Amino acid sequence: AGEVTHIFIYERSNYMRTHEAECEHCGKVVEWSEWTKTDAAPSMTGHYQLMNDIQIPTNGSQISLAEDQKICLDLNGKRIDGRNGSRVYSMHNPGTELAIMDTSEEKTGTIAAHGQGDQGMCVWLRYGVVYLYDGILDASDASSIKNGTAVALQANTFMYMHGGQIIGGTSKALKQENGKYTNGLGGTLAIANKGKFVMNDGVIHDGEAKAIVTKRDAKGQPSTYERGHFAESM
Repeated sequence: AGEVTHIFIYERSNYMRTHEAECEHCGKVVEWSEWTKTDAAPSMTGHYQLMNDIQIPTNGSQISLAEDQKICLDLNGKRIDGRNGSRVYSMHNPGTELAIMDTSEEKTGTIAAHGQGDQGMCVWLRYGVVYLYDGILDASDASSIKNGTAVALQANTFMYMHGGQIIGGTSKALKQENGKYTNGLGGTLAIANKGKFVMNDGVIHDGEAKAIVTKRDAKGQPSTYERGHFAESM
């Protein structure tokens, strides 16, 4: 059977073409919406295939998922680039899911974090689950001294890596509070407070990041040491 193409109306009377194809995450044929915007990425429940590269327009802005939103995102060889200090995808509401895949032949679709500002992350989870099947999460240009990492997992959040690539950042994982530096979230994966990461397939590339962690010994004296690219918040 040939590909079935439809037109449907979605929020705010914008029109989007759709087609039917199999979803690797769902394991069945579904209706994909062809996302053509270049200054915003999908944030509402649905299956979306990117048709163009996307540049998040404002420094520090992020793509936020509201409660219970579940997205299957086909990068389709395209890029989503955050601006300086951006969490590209921010999952800070309960019940959220983001499944990332790339049906292009080259598998070069990318979510990229940039910046030297307060934040620089591809995906940040306070709630929810992320699945990576294909494509690239690239934080190599995320050199924020406070938080610069490809993926940050907070308490009781999950990431399942079934393929694709994760590229670490160059953040030194320091944040300054009241004139004093303490550890932030840096590196390739930042896992805090029992967040869980399960890797079944794919490739993780270490960046130059180090998590600089300051703790006090039994006498109350500070001692500083470095951790590697799997930076865990203390």
